[in-house]
Amino acid sequence: MRIKLNDKLIIYCMSVIVCLIALITLPIIISNRKFDDYIHKIELEKMSSLAQGMANFYSESGRWGSLKENFELWENLMEKAWIKKGFTGKSDSNKAPVEKNIITIIYQDQYMAPVWDPLNLGPRISLLDEHKEFIVGRNTSPPEESSLFQIELEGKIIGWLSLKEGRKLYQPLDWAFRQNQLKLFYIIGGIYLCVLMFITFLFSKQILFRITQLAEATKKLGHLNFDVRVPVKSLDEVGELALDFNNMAQKLDDYERNQKQWLTDISHELRTPLSVMICEIDALNDGIREPDKESFTALSIEVRHLIKLVNDLNDISLIDAGAFSLKKKLLKPLPILSQDVHVFKKRFESNAISLEVAFDETAADIQIFGDYDRLKQLFSNILENAIRYTKKPGRLIIRQGLDTDYIKFSFEDSGPGVPDEALPFLFNRLYRLDPSRSRKTGGSGLGLAICKSIVEMHNGKIRAQNVQGSGLMIEILLPLASNQGDLINRQSNIEKQENLI
Repeated sequence: MRIKLNDKLIIYCMSVIVCLIALITLPIIISNRKFDDYIHKIELEKMSSLAQGMANFYSESGRWGSLKENFELWENLMEKAWIKKGFTGKSDSNKAPVEKNIITIIYQDQYMAPVWDPLNLGPRISLLDEHKEFIVGRNTSPPEESSLFQIELEGKIIGWLSLKEGRKLYQPLDWAFRQNQLKLFYIIGGIYLCVLMFITFLFSKQILFRITQLAEATKKLGHLNFDVRVPVKSLDEVGELALDFNNMAQKLDDYERNQKQWLTDISHELRTPLSVMICEIDALNDGIREPDKESFTALSIEVRHLIKLVNDLNDISLIDAGAFSLKKKLLKPLPILSQDVHVFKKRFESNAISLEVAFDETAADIQIFGDYDRLKQLFSNILENAIRYTKKPGRLIIRQGLDTDYIKFSFEDSGPGVPDEALPFLFNRLYRLDPSRSRKTGGSGLGLAICKSIVEMHNGKIRAQNVQGSGLMIEILLPLASNQGDLINRQSNIEKQENLI
């Protein structure tokens, strides 16, 4: 069964309300229980005092006969037992009866107990003889329905006091006060609960509204509507979620635009060499051009350019798929760069670009943990870019440096450099300074993007900057093997396992 979030919030809030009610009422119940225990203790003390007074009365008179149905004497004895200290139980029978001044109060049509009996015990007490036969009192209930307190004289049971259990443990005025307090509590508690439920309703409605907004925006996002945004009205968790959603939508929007631009650029890059090749082939077929060395050279150049473009695209796709793997091992990067420089030397000379190399011979044995083929590809792409984009005649200076953590390689050309605002985008895919994407320089805009991926997969850094009075400088930092002991050991273990398999 699927429970909606709204129902869950209501259930949760109601549970909280029930817990609050329990926390509020529990102290009241405990307080009432303790108060009732206190009243019961007082009752026991008064019953003990009355039992002692009755024992004194019996000692004087020798029997209960004078108390038979004599309510006035019975109440007089109770009064004296509870308000007079040192009461001996004498009935003062020789004196004329004196009318008692018993103060009573009528409150809400209820009879209030006399001042000497604040707990209103009188109507609940009766006197029984030793055989539990009724003598006097207002409690006519059977003995088994009441609490019995024995009256002893010289170790012998001479009678019993019967106390009927009462619902009201104290006089009606106190009971009325207690009822009014409870009524006030219920009113205040009811108002409190209503306010709490109203606040909970508003809070849950606000949360649900914001979550509903996110849900609707997510559905639109699922239908490729990347322009959708959710208003951020707070900085709480829901607000942060809305902010993250907007960032995700913005990145997806940028990604979609980049993909469209990517397809457009790739189509352009593939169309151009293919168009040139078709034109060359048609010219040869129509006899416009002779199948000479120059024609085949032009075709070869276009085919090679197309092959390089396809290889670069393949590398980019491998990078995106996470399959652009490296076979790392301990190697010396400086000899790899020296080999590439030697291979490109004639091309630099033919393009009127002088090549200056400043290597530290002591660094020839410096080792890193890397992939030989990918490092050759890295250095080749940098040198290829220098040939394509350095103004002729020009100059390329290659320097090598060393610090505690990295071996550095810098490639500084003589210009013309790039605008400062273009520097952050140089390593983006298919980025070229020429908005018309002219092929005069022949670049596809993928080389530096691949270089960046190779360097980062070696845990290195690559950056570009303009050099004052010169051109563009690209700096590559590769971590030394001495700082990658854990990676080397892990790779060694992997190779050992592969050899065992």
